[in-house]
Amino acid sequence: MNHSCEQPVFDVCRSEIEPDSAGPAGAALQVTQPPAWRAGDAWQIRGACCPVCLGALARSAGGGASRPVHLLAEDEERCPLTTMSYQPDGPPPRHMGDVGLHARRRDAFLCNWTRHFHVMRQLAPSLSPRRLAKLIDWADVLNLWSHPLLAEQDLPYVLLVLAGFIRQCGRDGEMLWVRVYFEGSLTGVNDKQLRSGLPRRVFRMVYGQPERFPFPTSRELLSFTTEERQVRFLEGPLPPPVAWREQREFHRCLLECGD
Repeated sequence: MNHSCEQPVFDVCRSEIEPDSAGPAGAALQVTQPPAWRAGDAWQIRGACCPVCLGALARSAGGGASRPVHLLAEDEERCPLTTMSYQPDGPPPRHMGDVGLHARRRDAFLCNWTRHFHVMRQLAPSLSPRRLAKLIDWADVLNLWSHPLLAEQDLPYVLLVLAGFIRQCGRDGEMLWVRVYFEGSLTGVNDKQLRSGLPRRVFRMVYGQPERFPFPTSRELLSFTTEERQVRFLEGPLPPPVAWREQREFHRCLLECGD
């Protein structure tokens, strides 16, 4: 991307966002690092580009600067690190896919859903089986399963970005929000942009409780971390089993979404 920053096209409109429960036992989120520009620490900048949206920066945080500032106002407005808006531009466009491939890929995902769920919960511990079922239903609407350039190991991260804000209980009982983004090099779901694969990393943003709006903006941003995507989680031994109660909830909600 040059100087423009697009909101990740996988993002979801507000009507699809449903706050999760506080999450499973032991899933409380501990915020260990405040935003680097508020802490006054050096901010990792690749050249003169924002690490999240890849837009050009007028100045970086650290060295006396209180926060990063993008060179272009449109980047400043849309980048998750600086935007004053919580609402994405709109739902992603539907992919016109192959019906047979759609069915095969969806079935493959459901056969391995506990592996995908485990990967997703590492980034969003409070993600509920009900929320996962709704994301699968949303992927059905978008014909996501039949996209020829999305591999199965990409899907948990795509669904997390689709999820938008996920409510999470903090270590001290405070209400936090988690949101996952791809870096700004991914601006659409089309063959040209996905030909080299999804970005190897995602950004995990943690927000405090919003005061002005239903969902957080950069005003409430507490921290962000860079997370490398797992690509071999479909191999090897199974992850710790999902509780029977949650398995039943997932299958029940999946049936409800299909009605």
